[in-house]
Amino acid sequence: GPAVSYTITENRGCKYWTLGDWVYITCYLRVRITAAGDGSSGSRSYAGIQGLPFAVSTESRYPITVTELYGCVSNNWDVGYIDDDGGGSVYFQKDDGAAQEWWMVNSSTDGGINFCGWYKKAT
Repeated sequence: GPAVSYTITENRGCKYWTLGDWVYITCYLRVRITAAGDGSSGSRSYAGIQGLPFAVSTESRYPITVTELYGCVSNNWDVGYIDDDGGGSVYFQKDDGAAQEWWMVNSSTDGGINFCGWYKKAT
């Protein structure tokens, strides 16, 4: 999809800790999205976050707990996971798992993103 234009309006902390090959990550952000594409799925951007502290193992998809995700995605009920995609990203999808979430423009208000979870480092 197209590039997402956004501003992080508040960073309450994106942190991580390691335990052997495992990484625990927690992130709490407020974002304002000004462009995310529109129309059909080919012209919109999947809801995901890149830039994890360590590459992700290809052994599995690692579920995360999404405690807050509002005002910035196309659906209100969401789940998330960490997956290897050439380094690793956090992805958000609809709670029934049927479809990937899309970022949504929220240029007049801040959206909230808050998640945490474990993943295994690539070795």
